[in-house]
Amino acid sequence: MNQYFNFSLARKELNLTQEEMAEEVGVTRVTIGNTERGKNLSYQYLSHLENKGYSKEWLLGESDVKHIAKNEKLFIIDEKESINVEELIQQNIELKKENIEFKKENKSLRQELSDFKDKFIAFQMEVFQMRKEMQMGKRKASSKKTTLSKNEENKLMYLLNFER
Repeated sequence: MNQYFNFSLARKELNLTQEEMAEEVGVTRVTIGNTERGKNLSYQYLSHLENKGYSKEWLLGESDVKHIAKNEKLFIIDEKESINVEELIQQNIELKKENIEFKKENKSLRQELSDFKDKFIAFQMEVFQMRKEMQMGKRKASSKKTTLSKNEENKLMYLLNFER
């Protein structure tokens, strides 16, 4: 197999004879044949097949990526596998939107956690102060209520891994 064998495959896929291809390209049948056999490279033939959607690298035997069908916006890897470029772009956009939403939610949760930590620290300071006062005998154990709501208390217990 010569290095330009894919030129012949592309022409055959297009259901053209060497004579018909030569007429389309504007060269002689001999030029088409010589290119397909690897004797020389016709840049006109190469350009013509690229315009038909074939990959230059595939035509020259440098890649397995056959062609991009520009009309259908498909990236064709081989006869069995293709990827819809528009679909990939849309999926990428959707993933970016989800990522932005996730970041917003994450920021919101971080702020909520930060606020909760501040309240928890204040609560700890209050408990510490109450214990200190109780040790000094200045306060009764039940004389002051906590400033945490039931929901905040539940969050606190969850964060501290306590079970109620």
